[in-house]
Amino acid sequence: MDMVLDELLFNTVLGSRPYDEKNFQNLDYILCDEHIFQDLSRFYEDDFLSPQISLEILSSLRTKPHSISSNLVLNDLEEMTYEIGLLSKNARIAIIETTTFENGKDLAKLQKISQILGIPIFTGFDIFIDKKTLFQESLKNQVFLNKEAFLKKLSLEFSLGSLDGVKFAFIGPIYIENLVDELELLKCEAYFELLKKSKEKIPIFFEFSLPIINGNSYGLEGFGLLEKLIEKSQLNDYIPQIILVNFPLNWHISQKEESKKFELTVELKNEDKIMKILGMGFQIIFDVQSSNGNEHFFVEFVKTLIKRGFHRNFSISFGNKFKHHLKKYGGVGFKQIADFRAQLGKMEGLDDIFRDNMMKILRWKTMEEVKPIAIKKWICPHCQKEFEENIEKFRKFEKEFCSIKCLRNFFSK
Repeated sequence: MDMVLDELLFNTVLGSRPYDEKNFQNLDYILCDEHIFQDLSRFYEDDFLSPQISLEILSSLRTKPHSISSNLVLNDLEEMTYEIGLLSKNARIAIIETTTFENGKDLAKLQKISQILGIPIFTGFDIFIDKKTLFQESLKNQVFLNKEAFLKKLSLEFSLGSLDGVKFAFIGPIYIENLVDELELLKCEAYFELLKKSKEKIPIFFEFSLPIINGNSYGLEGFGLLEKLIEKSQLNDYIPQIILVNFPLNWHISQKEESKKFELTVELKNEDKIMKILGMGFQIIFDVQSSNGNEHFFVEFVKTLIKRGFHRNFSISFGNKFKHHLKKYGGVGFKQIADFRAQLGKMEGLDDIFRDNMMKILRWKTMEEVKPIAIKKWICPHCQKEFEENIEKFRKFEKEFCSIKCLRNFFSK
């Protein structure tokens, strides 16, 4: 049964919220693939002491973000409040935080920054399976080895939210490349089982690759694993609620000489594959950061998608992943999303890709029905006053009285 929109809520880090002017109406942007607090330091590629981020090495950081360990860690509340504030002071925004617990998601800090800036923040639910200790602590972790037990754990934890009041807005993100792992596949099958049993259209986010290897073509090859899982789970009708994050854009740059002039050509090699996936009904999130320095060509690509009628099938985010994306460290910062929109002009469908598509996907939580409880009544046989059944009664000579006053009145007569 379709729900009336007015009955649907948003699950945020500060709890479930209704669709009202204070919370969600008149938003300019929903940044739908952002990493606010994150720790990827385990991917630091060098054993030597890492240098600090400086202007001299910014260009190399754009191609090798893991060459400096501090570039991989986002954990400063004051710093991130300032960076997001550069955009939020001039635009009404909401943010979808797509960091996993394994990669350092911090619920307490997300709540704090949401309160300080007064912006809605959404985050996802995922259970991290530590394979290093899985079999060492088999009794503690045996729930992961049984699909039914895991499904019960998943349903309970997702519906209750965190102990601090965070309500999860979606499941994931789940890394597509991990679907080759037996345990990760079991976990994902349990997620899909939850979706099938739920009366609500809970979104589920899949990420093509870790942020550290953004652009790796393996993600698109792994898309076949997701297709098989959807077919096996009989969830083809659920595809519009499946969101593909960190989508790899395979840019190919070539140079040719004509009449002693060099002409630079930039081509998106996986454009046909992208069109096919959009045509299947999946929701794709593209990051401005994924343009990898080819922003002009990315703008033209987005215009092409809109002209072909795909504006309800994809969304655009800033895509913060590393410190060098931030204004303080030489990047453009979160306001780049506004600059990018300006480059698209006044095309129809821009509200869809910057806000409305995600608004519809996130608004799935139904208001919990409060059933009236019948309260049993007791009528005092002496004064005829009505009370709740559990009222403390006074007994005298095998008779019940509602009060000392009632008892005295009875015997005075």
